Amino acid sequence: MPSGIAAVGDGPGGDADIQAAFTRSHPSDLAPADAAQLAQLGSEVWLAETTGTGRTRWPAYFPTGQGASSSFYYSGVRIQAVATHTEGGSGKVRVDLLWVGTTPAGDYGDHRPATVHLARTDNTWEPVR
Repeated sequence: MPSGIAAVGDGPGGDADIQAAFTRSHPSDLAPADAAQLAQLGSEVWLAETTGTGRTRWPAYFPTGQGASSSFYYSGVRIQAVATHTEGGSGKVRVDLLWVGTTPAGDYGDHRPATVHLARTDNTWEPVR
C-alpha cells in the first residue's frame, strides 16, 4: 500500500485511508449516486460469497447447495475499499474490492482483492459470473 496507508493488521480504523487511496488509484466512471449504489450491492454479493450469509437473495448466482458447509466460509469479513467501473459498452459494471477475512483454515489476511461483476436486468442489477 502507498505511504500513509494503514498497514496489514491495522484494523478497521485504517479503512477510510485505504478507501481514499483506492478511490484515487481506481476512479469511477459512473455518476456518484450510481457508483455508491453499485458499490453497496457488490459488497453485499461479496459478503454472501465469503460468509455464506445472504446467498438466497441471488439464487442464480449461488446455486442451491453451493458452499453449503459452514467450513467453506470465511470469518471476520469486512470490506476495506470499493471501486466501481463500467465494462466497456457491455451494460455491465465491475466492482473491485479490498477486503479482510480469516480463511476456514484460520489464516488471516487483509487488502485481499476481489471483483464482482453486475449486469443490468430490467430495472435492477444482478451479479453475474
